[in-house]
Amino acid sequence: MSGPLVSIVVPVYNVESYIEECLQSVCSQTYENLEIICVDDVGNDRSMDVVRSFAVKDCRIKTLSMIKIRGWLRQETQGWNMCQETMFSSWILTIG
Repeated sequence: MSGPLVSIVVPVYNVESYIEECLQSVCSQTYENLEIICVDDVGNDRSMDVVRSFAVKDCRIKTLSMIKIRGWLRQETQGWNMCQETMFSSWILTIG
């Protein structure tokens, strides 16, 4: 993969009805040097089951689970921190 790393932070909280479409869209981008960080905010649906099924097939997807509900801003911040800890991204995008 060439070009700068682009990190995409995806907040996940009770989004079972559209997380599959979201991940399909992100994973099918023509630009491949991506890391996709899905941050679980302890929802009560099967959103993270969908995320995990994608992560098994695509090593660019990473997951982070919060211990308790913290809200969208905290999810975004934790996702940014994970970007900075794992790799130095040239670009960070939050979907949500």
